[in-house]
Amino acid sequence: MIDRNQLLESIKEAASANLITRAELQKAYNDGRVTKKSDAATWDISKTLYFIGAAIIFIGIWVFACQQWDELNNISKVLLTLGTALACYITGVILIHYKKIDLIGQSFYFISMLLMPVGLHVVFDIAGFDIGTYQVQTLISGTLLVCYVLSFIVFKKHLFTIFNIIYGTWFFFALSGYLVRINPYFSGSTFNYYRILFVGISYLLLGFFFSIKNKAVYSRLLYSAGTLGLLSAAFALGGYEPNQNLFWEIIYPGLIFGLIFLGIYLRTRVFLTFSAIYLFAYICKITFEYFKDSVGWSVSLIIVGMFLIAIGYLTIYLHQKLSSISQK
Repeated sequence: MIDRNQLLESIKEAASANLITRAELQKAYNDGRVTKKSDAATWDISKTLYFIGAAIIFIGIWVFACQQWDELNNISKVLLTLGTALACYITGVILIHYKKIDLIGQSFYFISMLLMPVGLHVVFDIAGFDIGTYQVQTLISGTLLVCYVLSFIVFKKHLFTIFNIIYGTWFFFALSGYLVRINPYFSGSTFNYYRILFVGISYLLLGFFFSIKNKAVYSRLLYSAGTLGLLSAAFALGGYEPNQNLFWEIIYPGLIFGLIFLGIYLRTRVFLTFSAIYLFAYICKITFEYFKDSVGWSVSLIIVGMFLIAIGYLTIYLHQKLSSISQK
């Protein structure tokens, strides 16, 4: 590794002795940057192709299973699904020990994490369990979550993080459904909206955690999914005429503007974009619900159009403000 200070001193000495010109130095610098960007682009393309290939392999296994399923006995079904998943996992464990083919190993992990839920469903189905019940879904999702959380702890691969979030969400919905399954109060859609609301808030908190850890890709994905979940659930909880919920209709604008200012504080445009979309939907809902009969349908449309223009201006203004903050 070249010492930075020594390199700078060497450049100074070469410049003093007229061994190098400014133009040559600038050209060498630019060539180095281009090479680095090219290497990074090649790396990203290779990584993308690895995981696209893994996804195609999974689809191929799925299609083969669908075509031959009735011809296979129970042992063959388990080997094709759970057996293949375990084989891919073990292959990934072996390959990640070699740095040059580490990504190939992770692509096998990817296949394993796609196939493992299918394999566990097959095993429980063959064993005689009703795989559609919350109890079985809790067992399957809990098994997957424990397995891949331990895998992340041991192997430190961030691919496990994505699937742990997915499996964790699945486990939450299955377990909460199982715990309240005998209570008719929780049988309606309102309970599901509250569960989605909770998951949305959890995703936002996880996104903030990953932003602190400088994992921008994870934070953006979680912010997007969390905002969608939170605003969609809160919007649905507001209800529709004649069964609207005034509490959620009143606090919904505050929730939206809170997310907008949170986006400015965290310097992310995700909150701003989705908040503008949901604010427009909310204005449409309120206008059609409370004003269409009193001021007429055409006037309601004019009001909505004016609000849409205002939202568009607000979006551009806040984008510019956010950009200026980011440049400081």
